[in-house]
Amino acid sequence: MLFDHCAVCRSCCHIEAGYPPLEVVLPQAEQKRFGRICIEDQCEHLGPKGCKLGDAKPIGCQLYPLTFDPQSSSFFFDSECPLLPEYQRQLADPSSEASTHLKRMRQAIDTLSVSDPTFLQLNFDADSDYFDIVPLDPQGPHGSVDSPGSRQKVKQ
Repeated sequence: MLFDHCAVCRSCCHIEAGYPPLEVVLPQAEQKRFGRICIEDQCEHLGPKGCKLGDAKPIGCQLYPLTFDPQSSSFFFDSECPLLPEYQRQLADPSSEASTHLKRMRQAIDTLSVSDPTFLQLNFDADSDYFDIVPLDPQGPHGSVDSPGSRQKVKQ
């Protein structure tokens, strides 16, 4: 499974010495549930087998290693995440874990663009300041991935 590697790598939830803390941007609804999540050394929700929150983790964490720019309607990928080559390769298969993740994230983005558009911009600003992001090729090496709801391709 693609994301099984996350439990081993864990670098997205760990801040190396000398780097500033990472404030996880939360939509309004999640602010009520989580309060504030600031990673100074290691995320408080990171356990030996990965995130202890599982599917209940914040949308920004679910989105990772992607981030979404609402200005250009483009997805970007943290270039330092070791999943990038495999994620990109899997996008050619609509039933792959990467394609499923991207479709689920597009649905979440569609919802947030109506319910909390400010979150989308704040999250992208934080991610682009903190991570070395590169554009995600939504077509993968051999095909396209349609966006649920809007049915538009993600622009580059």
